[in-house]
Amino acid sequence: ESGAGIVFGEKYEFGWNTSDIKLTTNFKGSITLTGSDKTWSMVMYALEPETPDQPSGIFLRGVGDNWDADPAMEFKTTDVKGVWEIASVTIPAGAFKVADANWGDINLGAHKVDGADAPIVAGEKYTLESGGGNIIIEESFTGKVTLRQKGKVYTLLLEAE
Repeated sequence: ESGAGIVFGEKYEFGWNTSDIKLTTNFKGSITLTGSDKTWSMVMYALEPETPDQPSGIFLRGVGDNWDADPAMEFKTTDVKGVWEIASVTIPAGAFKVADANWGDINLGAHKVDGADAPIVAGEKYTLESGGGNIIIEESFTGKVTLRQKGKVYTLLLEAE
C-alpha cells in the first residue's frame, strides 16, 4: 500500500529542506522517526484493515464477579486488525481478567510493579501479562474498553464516557 509515492514499510531519508510529505489516502498505522541533527529517516507501517463489529472470542471475565464468557462482555473487532473494543461497559471496583472462552491461548492479567499487581487506572494504557494475576480496578468505571495487540504485547485502555 502507498499514498503519494510513499511505500508503507520502506525507509525514507530526509533532511531539513525536505518538502511536505503528502498522502492521498487516509493512513492508520504507526510512524517510526529516527535521527539526529540534520539526518532523519521515517518508516510508515500501515495497520491491516479488519471488518468492524464482529465477535472476537475475547472477553472481560470476572466483571461483577461473573467469570463466565459473557456475550455482553465480549470485545468486538474494529476497522483495524489487532484492535478490539467494548463500546460501553460498566466495571465495578474489584478484579477481572481478559481471556478467551476457554482460558486458552488468551489469558491475560495484571502486570507487576515492584513485585505487586499494579491496579488499572482509567485513561492510562495498561500492559497485560500472559497468565498474569487478576487485574484490580479500585473504583467503578463506565466507558469504552480497548484491547490492542502489537506483536506479542497486549495493552488495555479504559476511556471514560
